[in-house]
Amino acid sequence: MLSPRQLYEVIRARETVFATEQKINYVDCDGTDPSCLHLMGHIDGELVAYLRVCPPGTVYEELSFGRVLTAPAYRGQGYGRALIDKALILLTEAYPGHMLKISAQSYLIGFYQSFGFSVKSKPYIEEGIEHVKMRLQII
Repeated sequence: MLSPRQLYEVIRARETVFATEQKINYVDCDGTDPSCLHLMGHIDGELVAYLRVCPPGTVYEELSFGRVLTAPAYRGQGYGRALIDKALILLTEAYPGHMLKISAQSYLIGFYQSFGFSVKSKPYIEEGIEHVKMRLQII
């Protein structure tokens, strides 16, 4: 469960990246957060990377993660990659044998493929940005 401070920090980061920077007009408070595991990376008390893990049946029938972000000032330094690595380790322990399904922005296909994800859909528009469905078998 997120503390009020953590929840504020997460919402602020998601608004900064998705609403302000990417100009996505979406409902952030979608009712999913209370069921999710929230992974956060901090440096000197500042949130620099974040994602939420959604249990099977929450967003998709399969296990999922989303709302993946790296704060603008910290991009290109490997924090997003480190967060995904950590998420995959945790998911391997908690959900062995499950399929992991994500909706990835198309420009990140290569990034997710580097972790073993494969594209499973044609491109589609979600919140005004091109995405694809990708999957990874958790071992």
